[in-house]
This record gives sequence, C-alpha cells and structure tokens, in this order.
Amino acid sequence: MAAAAAGPASSQRFFQSFPDALIDGDPQAALEELTKALEQNPDDAQYYCQRAYCHILLGKYCDGIADVKKSLELNPNNSTALLRKGICEYYEKDYASALETFAEGQKLDGTDTNFDIWIKRCQEIQNGSEPEVSASQRTQSKIKYDWYQTESHVIITLMIKNVQKNDVRVDFSEKELSAVVKIPSGEDCSLKLRLLHPIIPEQSTFKVLSTKIEIKMKKPEAVRWEKLEGQGDVPAPKQFTAGVKNTSRAWLDDSDGEGANDTGLILRTLPNKCKEHVSLLVSLHQELG
Repeated sequence: MAAAAAGPASSQRFFQSFPDALIDGDPQAALEELTKALEQNPDDAQYYCQRAYCHILLGKYCDGIADVKKSLELNPNNSTALLRKGICEYYEKDYASALETFAEGQKLDGTDTNFDIWIKRCQEIQNGSEPEVSASQRTQSKIKYDWYQTESHVIITLMIKNVQKNDVRVDFSEKELSAVVKIPSGEDCSLKLRLLHPIIPEQSTFKVLSTKIEIKMKKPEAVRWEKLEGQGDVPAPKQFTAGVKNTSRAWLDDSDGEGANDTGLILRTLPNKCKEHVSLLVSLHQELG
C-alpha cells in the first residue's frame, strides 16, 4: 500500500521542483533530470509530457513526439500533451496530423484559444496560403517569424538559417523589440514590434541556432497575451487558469503559443499545492489560487 502511494507523492514533488517556468530557464538541464526521473518512474505520464516540452524548446521535435505519445498512452485526456504533440507535428511539417491533434485537444479543452490559433495556421498552410502576418511584418521586415508563450516568457522564432551570432542584433525595451540580422547573402533584414504588454528587458535573451533565431522575452507577471503586438488601451490581460489537468501548458502556442498562444505555445499555471514554490520564481509575482 505504501509503495502504491509513493508514486503520486513522488510525482507531485517532482512537479513542484520542475514547473514549466524553470524548464524555460534551462531546458537541457531539465531534460537530463527528467530522464533520471523516468528511470525511477517509467510510467509517469506527466514526466513524459514535461520532457516533451524540453524537446520542443531544444528544437528536437521528433523526440518530443515520441515522449508525448507515451504520455498520452498513459493519460489520454491531457489537453496540454495534445497541444505539445500538435506543435511538434507542425514544426515537422506534418500539417495534416497536427491539425487532427489540435482538433482532438480542442474537444478536451475548448477554452484554450491556443488550439484555435494552431488550427487556423494548419488550415492556412493546407489551403496554400501563408499564415496571416501583422502590418509590421509586411511593411518593416522581410523576416518571417512565429511566436508562442509560456507563463514566464514570450518566445519569438525568427525563421532564418545559417547566420552567425555576431551578425544578429536584438534590442529590448519595455514595450518594443527590434532585431537586425545580416543574412548569408549580405543583406540586412530587420524586425520591429510594438508589444502588447511590457516585458523585462534585462531578463530577456536570444540565441542563434543553425535553423533559427530564438528570442525569449521575460514577462513581469504570468498573464496570457491575446496577441503579440498592440498599442493604446487594451483589455485587462487574462490570468492563466489554475487547475490540475492544466498543470503544464504549451504553446504554443503558443503557442509559443505562449497569440501563438494565444499563440504559443500558451499556457497553464501551477496547481494550488505549488503556491509555495511559485514564490521562488522571479517570473511569477501573483499568488495563484
């Protein structure tokens, strides 16, 4: 009897130690710890779902699909796992499977607008049209980008390959983001966004990968962005909804998110039992309940 009780207790302790906000900070370290945790608890659906999130942040979408499939085998009713599976399939360019996955997730959680956003993206691609872009993309920049969000960050992915870090300049201010990239042809491409909500510039970063440039903007509080850009008066931002089934978000949209998340990977707060741990995170300043 004691052994049976140890599994859930261990899972709860793990989640308290590794919320999504901490995975955002160092996905590689979190991946290694999750792998160790799965060696101890190979049938824990949440471990697989969290490790899939690590894979997404690291751009290892095939590995993410494998983990999230295992998570869904163990817990088929996890809408966050379905969101992450769809995001992985989307970035693997399997748009038909992604659309099916997002639709399935939407049936489980019709309140998560991330599913609406990702479904629209898949449909636009399948219909042969480019996803809708903002005015700033059309008039100010040749850089194509995508975005999603988590509780703690808004993540923008610039679709530019094979550039060097010293050819990339990213400037953050409280309500603006600007990026200038010298592409291999020698041409300068630029992007300037007037953000919907403030960010913390000194805690925002970017990294240059072989396949993309990832920009992570730190949120001052865990609110959901309805869109990426905006100006003037905007409606009061929505808090992420607390709930056990929504303990980890995704993206994606997101979904990042997360807007993509609304877009982004979008996303979830921690369960009530984790409140004492939330206070340790600089990214979450409001009590969840």
